[in-house]
Amino acid sequence: MTNGSFADVLFKPEKQLSWDERMRITLDIARGILYLHKECETQIIHCDIKPQNILMDEYWCPKISDFRVAKLQKPNQTKTFTRIRGARGYVASEWHRNLPITTKEDVQFWGYAVRDHMLSKECGTR
Repeated sequence: MTNGSFADVLFKPEKQLSWDERMRITLDIARGILYLHKECETQIIHCDIKPQNILMDEYWCPKISDFRVAKLQKPNQTKTFTRIRGARGYVASEWHRNLPITTKEDVQFWGYAVRDHMLSKECGTR
């Protein structure tokens, strides 16, 4: 994509945007996650929401990408069991405890990304 990934916006000084632009992008990504979870005909749990998987187009509109490990939910299905998926630092604790995953894990991953955004540092760094 023209403007790289959300990770570039967060961590590369030459891509720094104003606070208002960053907040608009943050809200647009949240709307994209809401679409996957509630508005798609088939509910999608992405399983790997992280700044590197959110691409920025020429208008700085975020596009959620990399659905290789995503889970499609059957109608009326609210949780699923699966092996650990996703990037180090962005893995839900439910997987480590052999619990089923839900859309809440994507929200948790997004929370990590927002934290990174606010602190301007990558997950897993001090």
